[in-house]
Amino acid sequence: MKSQDWWWYQSGSSFTPTDLGAKLISEHYADGADNFTLGVGNDVTTWLDQSGNSNNWRQTNSTLRPLWDTVDKITFDAADEFLDTVSLASYSSDTQGELIVVWKSLADVPQLVFSVSNNGSNNDWMSFGQLDYTNPLLYWKDSSLNTIDFGTGMTQQFNISRWSSDGTNYYHYLNGVLQSISSGTDNGNWFGDLGVGVDGIRLGSRARVATDYYNLEIKSVLYCNEKLSAEEGTNIDTYLNTKFSVY
Repeated sequence: MKSQDWWWYQSGSSFTPTDLGAKLISEHYADGADNFTLGVGNDVTTWLDQSGNSNNWRQTNSTLRPLWDTVDKITFDAADEFLDTVSLASYSSDTQGELIVVWKSLADVPQLVFSVSNNGSNNDWMSFGQLDYTNPLLYWKDSSLNTIDFGTGMTQQFNISRWSSDGTNYYHYLNGVLQSISSGTDNGNWFGDLGVGVDGIRLGSRARVATDYYNLEIKSVLYCNEKLSAEEGTNIDTYLNTKFSVY
């Protein structure tokens, strides 16, 4: 049993994200220094993957690193801070997927939490975040710019968002409640909709672009290469809510 799961075991529940098996690609928590490699002033050099797959988030440039608060969250400053991953093969070929993030926006403006790009000539990308404090979204760029409504109900506190696709539709679950189902701009085929292949994934910034940074706090990020079942989704929501007291 992982040390960060001991509190959960003591609470009486037997579920941990490890129970998701091979579909769990990466698992990150901000509630302890042992989850990071830290630089000067607790800036985040590497956010270590707890799934055992070594799909770490990292920032090699010391001037572009977000800060860990020494308790349970990372803050991105909206000026120039982001994290990315070199483990693209673990993410890029999925026709289904689920991204789970415990996060809070610090500004009532469009914000992107997680962004993915491909290596096509027009640099297609898809991103998950918010339109404003109460409206989460999927933002898609191909030959045009498109915002897909992903429901309402976010708060200015921390939220658990689960963005996912079953290969046909996109879904957004917010704090355990399904907010929206959409076929999206393309066909809901997760990263397969990018067409050419993923070559950039980022937290806190638009992928492959040296502008567009966002003012966020993040406590946890998990990624799965399949859409979770209803039971798995409930279990992961409950796990993260118990761990971070979100709602």
